[in-house]
Amino acid sequence: MKTVVLYLDKISAPMEELVTQSFSDVAEVKFLDPSQGAQGKLDEARYMLATNFLVTREVIDNAPCLKMIQRTGVGYDNVDIEYAKTKGLPVSITLGTNASSVAELVVLYMLGLYRKIIPLDRQSKTGVWDSWKYRHESFELLGKTVGIVGSGAIGREVMKRLAPFCVNLIYYDIKRLPVETEKELGCSYRPLEGLLKEADIVTLHVPWLEATRNMFSRERLAMMKYGAILINTARGPVVDEKSLIEALKEGRIGGAGLDVFDPEPFTPDSEILKFDNVITTPHVGAATLDNYRRVFTFCAENIQRVERGEKPENIVNGV
Repeated sequence: MKTVVLYLDKISAPMEELVTQSFSDVAEVKFLDPSQGAQGKLDEARYMLATNFLVTREVIDNAPCLKMIQRTGVGYDNVDIEYAKTKGLPVSITLGTNASSVAELVVLYMLGLYRKIIPLDRQSKTGVWDSWKYRHESFELLGKTVGIVGSGAIGREVMKRLAPFCVNLIYYDIKRLPVETEKELGCSYRPLEGLLKEADIVTLHVPWLEATRNMFSRERLAMMKYGAILINTARGPVVDEKSLIEALKEGRIGGAGLDVFDPEPFTPDSEILKFDNVITTPHVGAATLDNYRRVFTFCAENIQRVERGEKPENIVNGV
C-alpha cells in the first residue's frame, strides 16, 4: 500500500506547498480539506498530521490503515490519546521545535505592553499626536523581575532571550531545575506564591492538564504584585478568564498578553477584547515559517522511523 500522509486541518496554499515539499521523498501528502492540494480520505491514511483538528475516537475508527498520529505542536488535548492507545496507535508531538517562536512572542508581548505599542499605534493612525499620554505608565524591562511559571523548553528559551535585557529571572516548576542549569540560565527558584508576589511580569508555560485548569484563579491573581503583567501562551483554561477580567477592571493587573483562550476561538463580544492594556493573538505562538520548517522536517523523519520499523520519537500515550 502506498504511504499516504493525511493532513487534517485546512491550511493556506503556501503552507500546503511547504508540507508537500517536506514529504516529497517520504510519502504522498493529501489534505482532508485542501486549499489546492490533493483531496484525501480518512480510510486511506497511514499517518495523520494534526494541528488543531479534533482527532476523536470516531476519526480514529474511520482510519483502518492508520499507523501513527503526529501532532504538529506540543499540546495534545485535541487528540483522544487514550483511545489511540487502545488501538495500539502511537501519538507523537513535535517537542521543542516551537520553543524559539513562542519565546520571541512572549518577549514581544512584554515590550509591547510596557511601551503601549497597540494604543499608541491606534492613536497615531487616527492623526492624534499625543506623545505625553502614556509617559507616566510606560516602562523598560531593565531591572524588572520576570517570573516564569514552567521551566520546560519554552520557559528556558524565554529566559535566554531575556538575559540581554538585564532582568531578574525567577521561576517556578513542580520539578526544580538542576543547580548548574539555574546558574547557566541566571535564574532563581521560587515557590509559586512567592513568585507571584515578587514578579513584575508573570509568563505561563505549563502544559494543559486537568491539574492546571484555572491554575490562575481569582486567589492566585490576587497574589500577584499590584500592576503586574500576565502573559499566557500555554492554554486558555490555565487562567480563569472571568477573574482576569475583574482584575483588569480593578487595575490590580496592569496588562495581559494572551495567545490562548477558553473557548477558542473567542467570541467577538468577549469582554477581554475591550481593554487597551491587553494584547490578543489567535493562538499563533508557534506560527512562524521557520518553526514549521522544523516541524514538518521532524514529522517526515518520524514517519520514516516507523516505516523502517523503528520506534518513533516524542510519544505521549505510551505506545
